[in-house]
Amino acid sequence: MAKYYTFKPFIPKDFGSSHLGRLFIVGDSHYIMHDVKDIPNFTIDIINELGLYKPARFFTQIGKLFNSENYKEVYTKVAFANAIQIGMNKPNQSPTYEHFQTVEPAIRLYLDEIKPNRMVVFSKRAWEKGLPNNITWGNYVETLKDEKSNLSATVWKFNYEEGSCYGIGLHHPSYKKFNPTNIKSLLNLFLAKDYENII
Repeated sequence: MAKYYTFKPFIPKDFGSSHLGRLFIVGDSHYIMHDVKDIPNFTIDIINELGLYKPARFFTQIGKLFNSENYKEVYTKVAFANAIQIGMNKPNQSPTYEHFQTVEPAIRLYLDEIKPNRMVVFSKRAWEKGLPNNITWGNYVETLKDEKSNLSATVWKFNYEEGSCYGIGLHHPSYKKFNPTNIKSLLNLFLAKDYENII
């Protein structure tokens, strides 16, 4: 298993200074449908160009979970990267076993570099097929259930070189039953819970 990532993570200038703390948001994969000269900086370029072009639905939907009036604001506060390290050719392409094998080593390196205290993976397939089944450096904490939305998701504690973080896997906005109100309710419950002092 290759121990590297293809796409450098986006880390904002004042990362960790907002009320969100050191939050790391993870997406699913990149769709690369044209020639890209600078693959390593592809993620960074996409975030820096938000607002200049029509953004992918993922970025608007996730951004509005944090600020319904300004989807771009959250990307000035959180780190971001995609889990799968092989670019897709089209939006409806299904990842293969090879794709999912790139998730675990990439996430581990991202955690070492970013040093977050919370991680939200907005991709159930990356979470379930790449994490946490493949890891030896983390532990199941609980299945968090939100009574308001009736949604639940597993929470894990992931260890990295200089610390640890708590992570959760939620649905990608492309999921047909993605309900922003319900997802936001579960997300807020996860972010508000004081795992560091109660687990």
